Formats: sequence, structure tokens, C-alpha cells
Amino acid sequence: LKLSYKEYEIARLKKEIDRLESEIDKASGKLENDNFVNKAPKEVINQEKKRLIAENSRLREQLK
Repeated sequence: LKLSYKEYEIARLKKEIDRLESEIDKASGKLENDNFVNKAPKEVINQEKKRLIAENSRLREQLK
């Protein structure tokens, strides 16, 4: 099966969008989990918040 450059690029972008959405879901899930937020060190929570912001930014870039 031979894909044109455009088809290849569309497939690549869809895969990247799926990956970013998955990462956003994971980070959001952690931050919405009271047990995680109450038990995790502040640095870990801040790291997850930064990760969520970064992944959302990357997703917005892919959707342009």
C-alpha cells in the first residue's frame, strides 16, 4: 500500500493528535483524583500541571 505524501501526513497528524489527547486525559485524570492530589508531593502536582499545559498547547498547534 503506497500512500501519497498528503495521506501520510494526515495519518501522522491523526496519530499525534491521538497521542496528545491520551496524555491530556492521563494528566487530567491524575489532577482530578483527590487521592493523588492529597498524597503527591507538591512538585509532582506542579509537574503534572505543567505537562497538561504543554500537551494542550501542542494539541492546539496540531489542530491549526
